[in-house]
Amino acid sequence: MEKMHNPVSAENTASGKKVTKEQAMQLVAKNITEGKLRQAEILIKRILHASPQDALALHLLGVIAHKAGNIEIAIKVITQAIAINPKDGQFHTNLGEMYRLTKQLDKAREHAEQAVKLLPNSANAHSNLGIIYYDLKIFDLAKQSQENALKINPKLISALNNMGSIERENKNKELAKQWFSKVLVIKPKHVESMNNLAAVLTESEEPEEAIKILLQCFKLDKNYAEAHCNIANAFIMTEQFDKAAIGYKK
Repeated sequence: MEKMHNPVSAENTASGKKVTKEQAMQLVAKNITEGKLRQAEILIKRILHASPQDALALHLLGVIAHKAGNIEIAIKVITQAIAINPKDGQFHTNLGEMYRLTKQLDKAREHAEQAVKLLPNSANAHSNLGIIYYDLKIFDLAKQSQENALKINPKLISALNNMGSIERENKNKELAKQWFSKVLVIKPKHVESMNNLAAVLTESEEPEEAIKILLQCFKLDKNYAEAHCNIANAFIMTEQFDKAAIGYKK
């Protein structure tokens, strides 16, 4: 990426010192990472006031809006960034994911496929495309995308977890369990994979093991609604009907 050295006004930093645009963008990224979204938004808008056609700044404003829960604004702003710079694969990756979250799957697919063309060596881009194919129920392409991701990064959590979901959808329960278990070897507190593994265990008539995993899951996220439904299903299989009723209510 071309380096930027345009000065930004002194008010852009807490210290009051002038910084280059590059330094200001780095501070925005740091604030986003630390969850300081308001500070990040103020600074990025100052940058955009000086450089309204800065595609990277528009993209970061979209990321901030997404993290703040304003996904429609995020889509609008990142679309503007892509109009200025259509060759940035990360822009397409993020926009594709936002379209997926808003159930606009055809648009999500379009941008995710473009992201893979622009970033063929990005495991995350391949995995995100695979998730969209999964949501579209194109399971062969979903599997191929996740396999491509794992060739690049064999420990990519999203790809391992999604391979489990694909095998579960294909009724390959043993393979599904293996994939979810691989996630938990790498990241033992990954609640989504814990829940997914428990669901497959229940489907495999191993409800006692499922209950053990889900009870651990609740220690990490007691409000995980899908996990409460899954433990209720496991309780029914073990004829603990009172506990099952509580699980469904949650």
